[in-house]
Amino acid sequence: MKTMASAVLPLAALLLFGFGTPAALAQEECDADLTPELVRKESGDETGGVGTRYTFDVEVNTEADCAIVRFELVARVQRPNGDEETDTRSAMVKLSNGSITQQMLYNLELDNELLEWKFKLVKCEPCVLDAPG
Repeated sequence: MKTMASAVLPLAALLLFGFGTPAALAQEECDADLTPELVRKESGDETGGVGTRYTFDVEVNTEADCAIVRFELVARVQRPNGDEETDTRSAMVKLSNGSITQQMLYNLELDNELLEWKFKLVKCEPCVLDAPG
């Protein structure tokens, strides 16, 4: 025969450790897609002579009710001395049910060349929608 304590103990453990609570659900991952596009390249006089500025529009899509999506721009750059290196810039958006376009600027120093770029999804985390009002 089960006692009241034996029935309450598992429930108390679930509540204590957060299983089934919004905080626990927010730890799971969601799915998101990135669609980046280079929309503008400015250099020389347009940037005040400081180098080249690239403007990317990144469309972020998710079917999650609420999501925080983290992504990175990964750029392969050639320096004036011929050396190549990879530069990474991070970004984040919060969105609900659909898509949002995030604009991202990337400034490249004078005499450097952008050889290749790509955007990489880092993480999609469900979030709790704020209460209306």
